[in-house]
Amino acid sequence: FQLLIAFILQFFIIKFFGISESLDIYIASNTINLIIVGIATGSLNYAITPIFIKYYKNKQFKTFRNLANSLLNIIFIIFFILAIVQYLFSSQITSTIFPVYINEENILLSELFSIQAFISILTILTGVLNAINYALNNLYRTIVIPIITSVFQLVFIYFSYEDLGIFSLVY
Repeated sequence: FQLLIAFILQFFIIKFFGISESLDIYIASNTINLIIVGIATGSLNYAITPIFIKYYKNKQFKTFRNLANSLLNIIFIIFFILAIVQYLFSSQITSTIFPVYINEENILLSELFSIQAFISILTILTGVLNAINYALNNLYRTIVIPIITSVFQLVFIYFSYEDLGIFSLVY
């Protein structure tokens, strides 16, 4: 069901912005963050979910809580530092990775890339929270939260794309 919502969201993004240079730049700026978030979230969930389940089943709730708190704090600090580096050096990073974009295109690419650095933090933390919810047997939350997020993003884009342009996809 989540894939269907994601497909509908992508469909509306194309409907609002059309096949355009600015949408192409957005997709390019988003690619690196999607790879980083996908690898980080997938590997973290694969590694920590069984540990959370073990602590929960063994009724080691204090250990469970301490691990969850420590993990969320460490991940936040690491990815916040990475986001600051990405923000400060976004122009250099984007011009190195995407040399095709020059002048105004590179400026737009750099601005989108720097904003997405901080969005990635929330996405990764949400992935860890999903692992915690899965371990606590709150499966409905792991399904409902991404759907609500996608619907909210779609509504925001619908009402703001004329004023914010391509930036409505990252705010």
